[in-house]
Amino acid sequence: MIKPIEGESRPNGTNEEFSVTNPDGYIIQIEEIGVTQINPIIGNIWNKSGQILWSSDVALSIDVAPGKFTKIPNVNLPKPGTFNYNYLLLKNTIQMKANAKFASGSAPDGWFTTNNPIYGNAGSDNSGDYNFYTETLNNFGDGGFSPYINLNPEFNVQGLLLKSDKITTATNPSEVEYILAVFDAANPLVITENSKLSIKFKSSNRVIVYPTDGPPGPDGIAPEGTWADSAVPAGFSSLPFVFEVVSS
Repeated sequence: MIKPIEGESRPNGTNEEFSVTNPDGYIIQIEEIGVTQINPIIGNIWNKSGQILWSSDVALSIDVAPGKFTKIPNVNLPKPGTFNYNYLLLKNTIQMKANAKFASGSAPDGWFTTNNPIYGNAGSDNSGDYNFYTETLNNFGDGGFSPYINLNPEFNVQGLLLKSDKITTATNPSEVEYILAVFDAANPLVITENSKLSIKFKSSNRVIVYPTDGPPGPDGIAPEGTWADSAVPAGFSSLPFVFEVVSS
């Protein structure tokens, strides 16, 4: 069972090993925002249709952690219509900063990220070691390479890994440089000539915290341990954020 770590007692066994917490920093790099009427991922290929709301040849870094995001400049209003999907073209690296603390339990009961990828230190986040780590997403497969992932309905998002040309689907991890993230609109986006757009990101409880048993492997993920070990370090891994285009 996965639930927020804050307010919970530290488990003393193997149950509820995975918890979630809020990020203090969740930096992504985007190069295109768009909306479409139909799913733009068809047969693991980006069927590039729909309308572009914003694009840049230089990636825009934004922090989508709670309370951090402000706005994206110069977003274009699409032509009138109804759109069922929102999409982002983004770089395949995420910078994450987070700390987590159980309400009670054996010491240590708190952990924080350092620049040592995903291998969180135990103790106070007031330490000078509290820092961002970089998480690279280059494989959506489990036991083999897959460029595609479908996280519906839990997260209402699909992902497609792309090569450096920003359109061709990657065939192995070394080719991956971009991610096409496609979000199902919670409510269809209805655009009229008088509409005003707003861009929203939500990332509350979008960091997984888990007990580890050793440093990260080649895939960047540390082997799972148990919170019953009083000296266990914590692993941190991102969950998909929520992205919405809203009309008013």
